[in-house]
Amino acid sequence: MIFSMVVVAVGLAFLVVGLALPSIVGVQEVCACRTIMIPNGRIEANPLQLPFLVAGAVVLIGGLGIVGLQLFRRQSVKTP
Repeated sequence: MIFSMVVVAVGLAFLVVGLALPSIVGVQEVCACRTIMIPNGRIEANPLQLPFLVAGAVVLIGGLGIVGLQLFRRQSVKTP
């Protein structure tokens, strides 16, 4: 049970990191009073965001599946 909870925590951590990464690379913020986005050359999608989100989702679903199977197994053992 502890292993599956660790897997769920790792999946959540990957999702949080994926969501925390900026979605656009090549944009800089200017002026501390306001956030103004000025293109800095070419604007591209962040190549690291999608792998973190996909890995986090896969690991999270896998961990929740393991938790569900363990809870189902415990419940089925208790009933005669």
